[in-house]
Amino acid sequence: MPLTKKDLTNLKSIIDASLEEKLTSVNKDFNKKLNKVDLNLNSKIELTLKDLKKIKKDLKTMLDFLDRQDVDLGKRVSSIEERLGIPPLH
Repeated sequence: MPLTKKDLTNLKSIIDASLEEKLTSVNKDFNKKLNKVDLNLNSKIELTLKDLKKIKKDLKTMLDFLDRQDVDLGKRVSSIEERLGIPPLH
């Protein structure tokens, strides 16, 4: 017995409802997983930013130290040049 147009319409509505239900379920699962990934990425980004701040602070400390050492060395060289009567190179 062939299917009538009404039978096909009823089948279509049943299939559409079933697909809609499954799509809703898949969408919810996807959103949950996406939120977990987002939280994980956010925490990793925060850790990376903290690490970068620490590196930046350490670099500043090192540069300040080297600048002080350079100034102190310049003073020593000037003092030695003056005592030996050597004209400065610069």
